[in-house]
Formats: sequence, C-alpha cells, structure tokens
Amino acid sequence: MQVSLVSSFRPSNYNSIRALRKQQDVPAGQEEKQTVNFTGMTNLLGKRVFVDGQKDVVEVIKKRLENGQTSQVVGKLPGFIFERLPKENRPEAIKEILAAFSEVANEIRHYWPEVADYNMSLLKRPESANKVLNDVFKKHGVIDIMDSVNLKFIEDGPRKKVFKIDGLRADNFDEDELVFKVFKKLGDKHWHSLKRYGNYAELNADNYWAKNVGHHSQRGKFYVGDMESGYEISKYIDEDSRKAMNIVDEHLFGLQDTNGCHSLKGYRVSGGGLAVVNRIKNAFKSSRVVMAKVKAKAPEERLAYWEAKFTDKRTSPHEKAGLAPGIKYMENKTELIDKCLELKQPVVDQALAYLLKYLPENEAKVYYEKLMKTGDETTQVILMNEIPLLAKKRIPGVEIDDNVRVALGDVIKEKVYDYYLISEKYVKPSTQEHLASFTHLLPEDKFLEQYRYLLKLHDKSVYDRLEWKKNALPDNYLQMARQAWQAF
Repeated sequence: MQVSLVSSFRPSNYNSIRALRKQQDVPAGQEEKQTVNFTGMTNLLGKRVFVDGQKDVVEVIKKRLENGQTSQVVGKLPGFIFERLPKENRPEAIKEILAAFSEVANEIRHYWPEVADYNMSLLKRPESANKVLNDVFKKHGVIDIMDSVNLKFIEDGPRKKVFKIDGLRADNFDEDELVFKVFKKLGDKHWHSLKRYGNYAELNADNYWAKNVGHHSQRGKFYVGDMESGYEISKYIDEDSRKAMNIVDEHLFGLQDTNGCHSLKGYRVSGGGLAVVNRIKNAFKSSRVVMAKVKAKAPEERLAYWEAKFTDKRTSPHEKAGLAPGIKYMENKTELIDKCLELKQPVVDQALAYLLKYLPENEAKVYYEKLMKTGDETTQVILMNEIPLLAKKRIPGVEIDDNVRVALGDVIKEKVYDYYLISEKYVKPSTQEHLASFTHLLPEDKFLEQYRYLLKLHDKSVYDRLEWKKNALPDNYLQMARQAWQAF
C-alpha cells in the first residue's frame, strides 16, 4: 500500500501534526526484504539523534559488539538497485555490494598517488575503486555487462570527500542519482568536535531523519552507510534536481540546524550540524504528537484537553511528557507543574526541565532545584545544558525558545552563577562534567572559584570538557584557568 505524501512545498516554519507522521516511499514489506542482518543498528539510530555524536554512538556500538552484533551498517540500498538483484540470492548480493562500498571507502580514505601524477590527483581516488564497484554491480546484474560506473570527484571538504556515482540510475530515470561520501576519519579521541559532524554523528542524524520524516524533505534522501568503514550513500543534488517537496521544521523533532542555510533547490547540501535541543521531542513520537495537539487547540480549549489527557489512565508516561511543554500556554503553570512532579516519572521530569525557561525567573529557580533533587541523570544533564537559556535576558513579548546558541551578550552572568550553586548541591558524579561547559559564562569574580572547584573533582570527563571549552574563554579567563591548572 502506498502511503500518501505531503506534496506541497511548505514554508520553512511549517509546523503541524501532519508533518509528524512517518512518510514512506517503498511498498510495505520491502524494508524487511533488504535488511539482511543489519536492521538492529538502523533501528537504534533511527530512534533518536544522540546528543554527543561520536561519544554516544560508539558506546552503542560497544554494547552491540559485546552481544556479538558486529554490523555497523545503517539504512538500506536504493530501491532500484535492490529490484535489480536476483531474488534467489538477494541477501548474499546485498552483503557483497555493501562490502564493495566499504572496500572502496577504505581505499579512498588512504589514497595518495604514488607518483606526482596531476590527473590522478584530480580524481582523488585510485582507479581500482571503479573496478571494485563495476565488478560487483555486473556480477549481480545492477548494471549491464557492457556498461560501467565511474566515481566522479565533486568535493574535498574538511571532513569528507564526495563523489558522484556516474552511470548508476534507474531505467526510467525517475529515481535519483547517487553520491558516495567518504569520511576522512572514522573517529577522533577528541570527540567534542564530532558531536554533530563526521562518520558517527552524520550517519545517525541522516538515518534518523529518513526513518522519522521520510525522503521528501529539505534534508534529502539518505540510503545507506557503514560506520565501520565510514561511508554514506545519498541523493545527488544539482541544478537539475527537482525541488524538495516538503520543508519540515527541525524543531518539530527536537533538533536545530546549526550548519547555516547552504542550500540548493531547497535542499540542505552541506551535511552535518544537527543539534539536539529537546530530547523528548527527538526520541518519542507519542510525546511529539501530544505536544502538537496541545499547541493546535484553541486557547480556551487547551486546559480542558490537557487535564483530560493527564487524568486518563490510558495516557502513557511518554504522552504525559508531551503534555509538560503545553504548560507554557496555561495560566496556572505552577499548579500543573506540581501535578507532573507528583508522578515521579523521569521522562516527565525531563520534559519539565525544558519548560523552566518559560517561567518567571524566581519560579524557574525553585523548580530547577526541585528537578535537580530528583537525581535522575538525564534530567540533571538537561537542566545544566539549559543554564544559558535560563540566564538569558528576558525581553517583553519575545519568547525564549530551544536553542543551542545563545549570544554571550544576552546572558546575565550572575544568574549563571546562581544556577551553578544550585547544581553543585545535587549534581551526581556521572553528570558533573556538564558543569564544565559554561565556565566562560560565569562572572569574572566567580570564575576562578568555580574553575578550582571543577579541578578538584578529579574527573577525566570534566577535564576533557574544560580543555575543549578553553577556546571559548576570554583572554582574562584563560589566564586565570592556566593559573588554576598550574597551582593544581
């Protein structure tokens, strides 16, 4: 059965319940047919975008390896390739094609011409890469024996090389041409630079978007990739491409595009840069749906809907988490927050943590402390990451929204210090590293005190964050930090 698609070209602020419904463009059951034995990673990375990119995804991979699950493939082959494979040995053919992509990716990553050959340097790949692909495609009937494909160099960026796979397209030309992206390094011990970019973060984000939003949006079509060999295959975009059918606001899914607006024909073409600004929206579809329904209600109907849904015994914890953000529309905010706190449900507390920036400042601090006291690790991490927004200057009539980028001049540093003091009373050893993220926002006369406090925690994760964030420190703060390290 073909599921209908939203076909109109929407404005960038398109925001409706309809956009939350999963869109599919393959016949039902086809996904199962071509998953072979790598559905696990696709499903895991399709449930959420991991906040810390490489760091989080590598932990997922380690747990899978401990259970004997070795595949790091995500996604599936383009439909026209799958349809050309002989039915009698499709699983084996898929494995061989994916292995060929991995072999080519590894060759390209380590490629450098043995001699000063200008033409080979322009290709950015060895000739053997074409041979590997042509051999496997001809073997399994993807291309005719007399045809050939060619990896045509497009771009050599700071994190990846990009090639167009010339000569590989559906018979009716209705399906897209493909790009082959090779990440220059699989990972880095300094994972902070790979929170939103690179092999792990980009494959996670692109797979998530494909599974939850579909292929027909501004983020293009992701097909398949492998984190072990570091490649990704997706839609090729140029001036002849059809415009993106649907522009979906990333914030609907708890995400923010931090990569600017480099676009072509309505598509984001630069890749990477998706930051998680709301974990509840990002991870739970039922929460997203309830949030959207509360927002869609007429103002005079919202409270009645909210209370009916909250008291309904059939309402799941994730749905109640979806109710929490709707409290910002209500007059009796503290009463409803107290009702949510009485549930003692971690996922609801996590949703409340994102609500505090909409409260009057004195109330926000009271509930910040109550939520830190719960001891739930994720709730504590969310709260500490919300400190810049909680400390932001309030402008009448301007709503503070989820945003990972807060201008330094908009932050009241004394408020940052207030939240640091509350956090230090209740922070758990497993979450205390996040206090190292915003030392540059502390008042100058409090910086050294807090920096010394963090050093005395004797926590490698804290030290890693302090080292990474030193580039954000003003010169006078950096000098004090060096003094603290020397004395320590």
